[in-house]
Amino acid sequence: MATSFEPIKFANLTEKTTAPSDADIIVIEDSTATKKAKWSNLISWIKSKLNIGSADISGIGNGTVTGAINTLNTKIDNKYVYYRFLADIGITDTASVTWDNIVSALPERSGIKMAAWKPDNPGLTSPAAGPATVITIDKYLSGYVAIQVCDLATNTIYCVTHNGVNYSAWKTL
Repeated sequence: MATSFEPIKFANLTEKTTAPSDADIIVIEDSTATKKAKWSNLISWIKSKLNIGSADISGIGNGTVTGAINTLNTKIDNKYVYYRFLADIGITDTASVTWDNIVSALPERSGIKMAAWKPDNPGLTSPAAGPATVITIDKYLSGYVAIQVCDLATNTIYCVTHNGVNYSAWKTL
């Protein structure tokens, strides 16, 4: 036997001001009729649509979301390596070294910091830098590079970047 009830306008319903409980009932209108559903079922449907909660993380960390994230973060190799000498990145012929040689030899997420003297590295040219320089080259991703050359005689820093396609013009800092 169908239960009859007196029609009520939505505007006349009282407002629930607390968080819904799993047993609370909500009204859903689908293409055929007005129906009721439990709040817990609605949340399950939403999670399913968003693919939330379908992965088993019990074996990662301590089985909690926080534990799993912490464990996975510690496994990410986010170390940035700096080298001190050209030989450390496989460049032994310093007479013909160029910026491109150094950039090509550096692995991604690494850099080199070195002192360079032009008589030792005749092919390593930079804008008006004196014979004694400190050079820092950072290779973030393949092709994305920042180069700084500090002229020790004048305390001037020059920089240039590479965006994966072209070098920028040298700038003085």
